[in-house]
Amino acid sequence: MIPLRFESRWDFAANGLAAVKENGKWGYINAQGKMVIAPRFENGWSFASNDMAAVKENGKWGYINTKGDLVISPRFVWAENFATNGLARIVENEKWGYINAQGNFVIPPRFESAGSFAANGLAWVKENGKDGYINTKGEIVIPLIFEQAGDFAANGLALVKENVKQDTCSACEPESREEVAA
Repeated sequence: MIPLRFESRWDFAANGLAAVKENGKWGYINAQGKMVIAPRFENGWSFASNDMAAVKENGKWGYINTKGDLVISPRFVWAENFATNGLARIVENEKWGYINAQGNFVIPPRFESAGSFAANGLAWVKENGKDGYINTKGEIVIPLIFEQAGDFAANGLALVKENVKQDTCSACEPESREEVAA
């Protein structure tokens, strides 16, 4: 059992390491609770299946290996861990894109927002205020026609919101403001 001494923590990754926050900084412990990467990061994620973790240093996000060495220098406004397809979602210059494990853009940042890639190889993206889906090459494969789109679930379905017009009806409205507050 590991003593409760950390301010925050993430779950253990498959490699046996967990991100923990101690004295305001993030580091990594092993299953015995021994600190194996000293707490020096402003923020950090658990390790991904490629044994890289997104960490924040000097206000920017980059990636470390299991020794704590920076393998992709911090240069992103936001970064998330690598998905099983080998791509990580990042933000640069207020646009979302995807990089590979070498830090190279596979899909350059051009989207207003973007989701994670699902098992079917698709991710939702927002461009010009509309959502649609791209493949791992960045090609739009489901048109940007939705007000909102979500990640695909394991069953192959995704929630989307199209141009919905709200009809008003007196029977649907509360009779008083008290009903709204109740």
